[in-house]
Amino acid sequence: MRQQAEKLQVPQGIREHQTLPPRGESIACAELLKPGPRLEMHGVVNNYLLNRWWTFRSTGSFGGEFVKFLIVSIAGLGLNELAFWLFRGQLGMGVLISQCLAILCVLPFNFIVNKLWSFKDS
Repeated sequence: MRQQAEKLQVPQGIREHQTLPPRGESIACAELLKPGPRLEMHGVVNNYLLNRWWTFRSTGSFGGEFVKFLIVSIAGLGLNELAFWLFRGQLGMGVLISQCLAILCVLPFNFIVNKLWSFKDS
């Protein structure tokens, strides 16, 4: 389980960077890669595939696992927003510190729920 937890950190980090367009790109590319639902879904699919093949080495049902993974991702997003609101809005911490603490709250949640539910057969 520890090896799987360590592997989870890379796909999660990749997903975080996929939602932000890189600096110095052309206007056409910036418009194409503008953060939004299409790019978020791309990040979820990439995160699912990396977790399925690399973190959990799953051989279960592709569709069933993906739906569960999507539900966990949406719940994780909600938990991240709640934690960020708590740290930033209620406790008055800085934006970067609040987001780092929110990620620290959500990462174990995502791993444990995906391990025990989304990829339980792996």
